[in-house]
Amino acid sequence: NTVQYERGVKKMKARIPKEFIEELEEMFPERCARPGQSMEAVWYDAGFYSCIRRLRFMYEEQQAERPLMS
Repeated sequence: NTVQYERGVKKMKARIPKEFIEELEEMFPERCARPGQSMEAVWYDAGFYSCIRRLRFMYEEQQAERPLMS
Protein backbone atom coordinates (compact mmCIF):
# COMPACT_ATOMS: atom_id res chain seq x y z
CA ASN A 1 0.00 0.00 0.00
CA THR A 2 1.50 3.30 -1.10
CA VAL A 3 1.06 6.35 1.09
CA GLN A 4 0.05 9.48 -0.79
CA TYR A 5 0.33 13.01 0.52
CA GLU A 6 -2.06 15.85 -0.13
CA ARG A 7 -1.12 19.27 1.25
CA GLY A 8 1.41 17.57 3.55
CA VAL A 9 -1.20 15.24 5.07
CA LYS A 10 -1.10 11.48 4.61
CA LYS A 11 -3.90 10.31 2.37
CA MET A 12 -5.09 6.74 2.90
CA LYS A 13 -5.80 4.45 0.01
CA ALA A 14 -7.71 1.97 2.18
CA ARG A 15 -11.47 2.51 2.31
CA ILE A 16 -13.14 3.02 5.69
CA PRO A 17 -16.47 1.19 5.97
CA LYS A 18 -19.35 3.29 7.31
CA GLU A 19 -20.46 0.34 9.47
CA PHE A 20 -17.09 0.35 11.25
CA ILE A 21 -17.47 4.00 12.26
CA GLU A 22 -21.09 3.50 13.31
CA GLU A 23 -20.07 0.57 15.55
CA LEU A 24 -17.33 2.63 17.18
CA GLU A 25 -19.76 5.50 17.76
CA GLU A 26 -22.23 3.10 19.35
CA MET A 27 -19.62 1.40 21.53
CA PHE A 28 -17.93 4.65 22.58
CA PRO A 29 -20.45 7.52 22.41
CA GLU A 30 -19.27 11.09 22.72
CA ARG A 31 -20.25 12.38 26.15
CA CYS A 32 -19.55 15.11 28.65
CA ALA A 33 -17.32 14.58 31.65
CA ARG A 34 -19.09 12.80 34.48
CA PRO A 35 -19.04 14.02 38.11
CA GLY A 36 -16.07 12.56 39.95
CA GLN A 37 -14.29 11.51 36.76
CA SER A 38 -10.53 12.10 36.85
CA MET A 39 -8.95 14.51 34.39
CA GLU A 40 -6.95 11.61 32.95
CA ALA A 41 -10.18 9.76 32.17
CA VAL A 42 -11.71 12.90 30.64
CA TRP A 43 -8.69 13.38 28.37
CA TYR A 44 -8.62 9.68 27.49
CA ASP A 45 -12.28 9.73 26.45
CA ALA A 46 -11.81 12.99 24.51
CA GLY A 47 -8.78 11.61 22.69
CA PHE A 48 -10.56 8.40 21.80
CA TYR A 49 -13.58 10.19 20.41
CA SER A 50 -11.30 12.55 18.53
CA CYS A 51 -10.05 9.51 16.61
CA ILE A 52 -13.62 8.47 15.80
CA ARG A 53 -14.37 12.00 14.57
CA ARG A 54 -11.27 11.87 12.36
CA LEU A 55 -12.37 8.52 10.90
CA ARG A 56 -15.83 10.00 10.19
CA PHE A 57 -14.19 12.96 8.44
CA MET A 58 -11.99 10.63 6.37
CA TYR A 59 -15.04 8.52 5.47
CA GLU A 60 -16.88 11.63 4.27
CA GLU A 61 -13.84 12.66 2.21
CA GLN A 62 -13.64 9.24 0.56
CA GLN A 63 -17.35 9.45 -0.31
CA ALA A 64 -16.79 12.83 -1.97
CA GLU A 65 -13.90 11.34 -4.01
CA ARG A 66 -15.92 8.35 -5.20
CA PRO A 67 -17.39 8.94 -8.67
CA LEU A 68 -21.17 9.08 -8.84
CA MET A 69 -22.79 5.95 -10.17
CA SER A 70 -24.89 6.40 -13.33
